Amino acid sequence: MSARDKANRVLIHVILILVSITMLVPFLWMILTAFKTMTEATSVNPFVILPSTWRWDSFREVSANMDFLHLYINTLLLILGRVVCAVLTATLAGYAFGRLNFRGKNLMFSLVLFQMMVPGQIFIIPQYLMVSKMGMLNTIFALVLPFPIHVIEVSAIRAFDKQRCAADAGESAHRRVNAAGDQFARSVIQIFRFAHGQGPGS
Repeated sequence: MSARDKANRVLIHVILILVSITMLVPFLWMILTAFKTMTEATSVNPFVILPSTWRWDSFREVSANMDFLHLYINTLLLILGRVVCAVLTATLAGYAFGRLNFRGKNLMFSLVLFQMMVPGQIFIIPQYLMVSKMGMLNTIFALVLPFPIHVIEVSAIRAFDKQRCAADAGESAHRRVNAAGDQFARSVIQIFRFAHGQGPGS
């Protein structure tokens, strides 16, 4: 390795370290602020970094007033529900838009893409009314059911399915499998393998 390459590598690492520091500073500032008094936390003096007295009152108060175990369970259920919905809708819709030919396919896909062009705030009130009429207020389903379709994933599966490699893999699976359900499942598996940069035999 030449001296110039070493210098470039050192420069790149220095830049990455500086960028990393700028990303970590707000997080560290948040942690240090939790130990400060209200006066120190709201002070406009930028040089007051460390608290004069390390106080644990804020942590005890939050722990006493909030059920963190319940919050973590809700978060896990929310993530699991949305991931399952994203996988199912993206797989089924992407397969249909990419492989099947039916009347109104382009119009329906345009409506799916239209969701990306509309601000999400527009859907807040209609979604709230829908969930309210379904009797699902204050439940985990209210956070999952209004968001079953993920446009980016649908577009990605459709794009990969339309590629030649994914189409060839789907045709290969179609020739090997007779049952319609098995043919769909294996085709989708091949599509996901190509979408993640893996070969059909990996």
